[in-house]
Amino acid sequence: MDFSFLKNYLDLLPYLIAAFIGVFLLTPFIGKIANWLGAIDLPATLRSRTDRTKDQRLHTIPKPRLGGVGITSIFLLITIISGNLTSEMIGILVGALILLIFGILDDKFELGPRSQILGHLLAAISAVVAGITIQNIDIGGFSPNLDLFSLELLNLDFIKYTFVFPADLITIIWILVLINALNWMCGIDALGESITAITSLALVFIAFETGNPAIAMMSVILLGSVLGFLPFNFPPSKILGGTAGDTNFGFLLSTLAIMSSAKLSTTLLLLSIPVLDMIYVLVRRIFEHKVANPIKLMGISGSIHLHHRLINFGFTKKHTLYMEISLFAIFALIALFFEGVGNDIFYIHIVLISLFSIFIFLSFIVKINEKRRKKRKEIKRGKVVRDVSPEERYRY
Repeated sequence: MDFSFLKNYLDLLPYLIAAFIGVFLLTPFIGKIANWLGAIDLPATLRSRTDRTKDQRLHTIPKPRLGGVGITSIFLLITIISGNLTSEMIGILVGALILLIFGILDDKFELGPRSQILGHLLAAISAVVAGITIQNIDIGGFSPNLDLFSLELLNLDFIKYTFVFPADLITIIWILVLINALNWMCGIDALGESITAITSLALVFIAFETGNPAIAMMSVILLGSVLGFLPFNFPPSKILGGTAGDTNFGFLLSTLAIMSSAKLSTTLLLLSIPVLDMIYVLVRRIFEHKVANPIKLMGISGSIHLHHRLINFGFTKKHTLYMEISLFAIFALIALFFEGVGNDIFYIHIVLISLFSIFIFLSFIVKINEKRRKKRKEIKRGKVVRDVSPEERYRY
């Protein structure tokens, strides 16, 4: 068997190790800085009654934020040091820096939805102006024209930009959706980070498959950065990624996916869980709060995300984390198969998908059995009372 293809991946190993070590060493200092600045995430019990985010808080003790500062800083540093930066790569770095600044401000002052969306929009625009755009969409064999008209908006010595409609508009919307979808998935320890790690690894394979080694390099740097943070963020976490990290996960994954030349269908499949969860939450908010304004919708808080629903079902935070990671890994493997990565070893895809599926199925069975055992114990102890009407309960 020819193993020459492994050389591409081995060449990226130094970037992976450097990013991992950099974030692993930097995170404890970031935690101390967060405590010093007062960038602390308070649990629901210590928040005011009017706090709009109170319902979605799951941790029970105060925890420092700003963990994403270490992830993003190391990602930016190593990418810059690697050299050979294209205009598109610079656009990604500028966007990540913008989100880092807005994230630090939010972790400290808890900005309102308008300020946060402004940061998201500026980051998305920086990427599009740098040349990152969705050039074609294939929907069941139908490919709509994404270049209906062009308009030159910038023509300077150091930067030129021509707005292409609707390609650039669709790209901005796509980036905004992914920023918020991943941000909302970071409701429990290590979930957003784990999803980012799995997606980054998948993008490494896809980038090599489509002939984009520079994007594979950036993806592996992001992978190493997130892995270096996970030991501190795995439940029970010592530090949270905060907005400085959560918003950058979606931004980096959305832009790297476009740059990797992955099919849109593959990218949607790869990130289907965060996107579907976001759609479900938005629809629920529209019907429950009778609000259609996008900014107001983003500012509504609640505990209806997928991880909240699983925890309400009776699963622990760790169990919820393992189940969502397994489900996400299944979709990642399916996405890689449809992108043509590893089709020659199809049986490995089947085996891994089967193992993850069995784990999820067994998790539900174990939880159902635990509920039944608990109910039987309560019945034996006389703690379960049959539901009766008030008339029957208080009759003479």
